[in-house]
Amino acid sequence: MPNRNAGYVSTYLRRRRLQLGITQKEVGAVIGVTRDYVSLLESGDRQLDLDRVPLLADALDTNRGDLCAWALLDRCPALFAEIFSVDSVAAPPEPSNPGGEA
Repeated sequence: MPNRNAGYVSTYLRRRRLQLGITQKEVGAVIGVTRDYVSLLESGDRQLDLDRVPLLADALDTNRGDLCAWALLDRCPALFAEIFSVDSVAAPPEPSNPGGEA
């Protein structure tokens, strides 16, 4: 059953991690947190610290700008809308396209 707290980052993190076949512990080691913290991120019970965005994007072979935008949208939708002059953003793609390249 999906967690009602899950946002863009948590949903993408879980899907992409599973697609890559890496563990929560491996992701945690790359971004400097515990496996439990990664689990909380995936469940939506914690939000990604913005200073960890570049490391997580690299670990997931994902565009840093996209992950940063999703993290900002999760944390502060009003600020996201002000910066990007939009009220919403497209949901992260299904993680079938490494690096977000066509």
